[in-house]
Amino acid sequence: MAAVERAVTERTALRDEVAFVEQDRIVASVPASHDAKEGARAFTEKRAPHGQGR
Repeated sequence: MAAVERAVTERTALRDEVAFVEQDRIVASVPASHDAKEGARAFTEKRAPHGQGR
């Protein structure tokens, strides 16, 4: 969520073509994050995720 908030906040000051490039750069690391992996693992194990903010 922090990456999404950052992308939205920073996007407002940029032209669209630059904003989309920056948005992609900011959120690119999200799928590889510990919390994303934990969320997917928790979903497959049918349990609540234990996010750590990383």
